[in-house]
Amino acid sequence: MTRQRSTPLAIALLIGIVVSALRIHGCRPLDRLDMRALDGLLLQRGGGAPAPEVVIVAVDDASLSEVGRWPWSRARSGTVRRARLAML
Repeated sequence: MTRQRSTPLAIALLIGIVVSALRIHGCRPLDRLDMRALDGLLLQRGGGAPAPEVVIVAVDDASLSEVGRWPWSRARSGTVRRARLAML
């Protein structure tokens, strides 16, 4: 490669290394920029109806007194899921 072609590549690599080091170290301005970019993408996408596979299960005080304290074991969670699927 000639020197003229390698200079932009070297600059791009240097910028990439510096930005990567800042991301790994935890640079607050970069984190803020990342969050704003994500907010912009989500606003651009807009709202929509949730997929039919999404189910929200409420765990209230009555459930806790009947079944036991949270977090439940995998076996208990599986029982709840199977009971919910049986209702569909």
